[in-house]
Amino acid sequence: MQLKQSVARGLLVAASLVLGACGGSGGSDSDTVDARGLDSGDASPCAAGSGEIRVVNAISSSQTIAVDVPDTSADFGSMRFGEASGLLDVPVCTYKIPVTVTDAGGTQTLYVPDVQIGDGAQTTLFATGTDLAQDSVGFAVVNPEATIPEGQIEVQLVHVASAAPSFNVYALPPDATSPEQGLQLAQAYSEQGFQRTAYSTPVNIPPGTYRFVFTTVDGQQVYESGPMGIALPTRNGARRYQIAVLDAPDMTDGAIISLLLLDETGAQTALGNGLH
Repeated sequence: MQLKQSVARGLLVAASLVLGACGGSGGSDSDTVDARGLDSGDASPCAAGSGEIRVVNAISSSQTIAVDVPDTSADFGSMRFGEASGLLDVPVCTYKIPVTVTDAGGTQTLYVPDVQIGDGAQTTLFATGTDLAQDSVGFAVVNPEATIPEGQIEVQLVHVASAAPSFNVYALPPDATSPEQGLQLAQAYSEQGFQRTAYSTPVNIPPGTYRFVFTTVDGQQVYESGPMGIALPTRNGARRYQIAVLDAPDMTDGAIISLLLLDETGAQTALGNGLH
């Protein structure tokens, strides 16, 4: 499976200290306006239409984060680590989005630039860190509205766990006894596995009940969702899913990672190690 390392402009991003002013309309005979929150040198026109955005707090050291989208009514309020917001509708544009992080050291506001909202697309903004010497503030994964073949569901992996730098990912039927008996959702990449701040190309798989198993590149298991498996589609009938790989909230279950299952309706389900 192709993995896209989020090091390109607009994916792996650094903080900016100044939030630029919002521009005005591009003209009475135009349906575009200036990009919201970006400095004028980076601004690109907005277009008619709208898309959806949600936010995931993947900063394990945070107490809370607060996020809002400039010049829109989209205010996600306060989220603890491991939580995701619902999906909110915002105009098509490229945004510079403030992320206010509260942790043991206090509160600071950092910015994720170049967050693109496409018409009919769903964008997930992952807040990932505040130590700019070591980490990014966050990155956005955009899923354009695409047709899912009949009798299939869509699954995408997003790796934002600092505790597990690389691994392989499998979706197995409940009675499988080895990873080779299931579907490999992400495989060794550049000899370092599925790397942090990487996301997989969405893949279509048959509906069914799956155990999610993660192994290091040398075969050591670091996570299993549980013996019963997760039924996909879930009860709300969603057919498009993102699986966010987060740091485990604690080490009591022996795992170093946990999963957050996100779907196209805005629902979320926390998947602890061995609990499903």
